[in-house]
Amino acid sequence: MKKLVMILTAVFTMAFAGICMAADGSDLNKQQNTAETFVKAFSYSVPSYNEFTKGFDAQLKEKFDEKAYAALQEQVKDKFGRMKEIKFYSFQRFDQTDRVTYIAAFSKENVVVINLAFNKDNKMVDFSLNPVEQNK
Repeated sequence: MKKLVMILTAVFTMAFAGICMAADGSDLNKQQNTAETFVKAFSYSVPSYNEFTKGFDAQLKEKFDEKAYAALQEQVKDKFGRMKEIKFYSFQRFDQTDRVTYIAAFSKENVVVINLAFNKDNKMVDFSLNPVEQNK
């Protein structure tokens, strides 16, 4: 009887832990798909404007037209160069927004932090690319 209780306790503990751990998984997957399309704009396989803005919120899409898309690509190319490497860094969940952060290496800047903010509908509402100063 004790063995049966111990086995059931272990099974229920593992099942409950598995359910609790995967709560944000689908949101993160949707946001990472949008983020991957976003960072492709700075690599060699540049997505079209429609593909690039597919995961954008309506207000961001309004402000960010095709001219702004082309200007962003030029600004990043001039300031940072070509992207050499990118790695997922963190996913942070807040009350009204989620933040997905990537760390990238470019040809002119070694470390650039790419922050992407998403609303509760998993649509991108803001982004930033910030170089990190390194101590020499």
